[in-house]
Amino acid sequence: MMLHPLGLGRLRRFAKPGEAHRWALWSYRPKRVAGRAVLIRPSDSAHSRNPALGWDRFVAGGVEVAVLPGQHGDLVKGPGAAHLAKELTKWLA
Repeated sequence: MMLHPLGLGRLRRFAKPGEAHRWALWSYRPKRVAGRAVLIRPSDSAHSRNPALGWDRFVAGGVEVAVLPGQHGDLVKGPGAAHLAKELTKWLA
């Protein structure tokens, strides 16, 4: 991991896609944003002490949590996807 502190990360070559993914994950440093955010979560997900799952640390205007019925995979297919589209339309309006 010496390339990152030295600013030489762009020189790194990856043998496998998984290496590039890990490099990006370890190198990413999120910055705080001024606006607001909406976190859409499935109702059947694992519970956390922080309903915003830590995103509130990065969003100065706050995070509103919208809970939709089902599991994570249910939100991207069938009736769950339609419900998600309706919720997204509401928040983007």
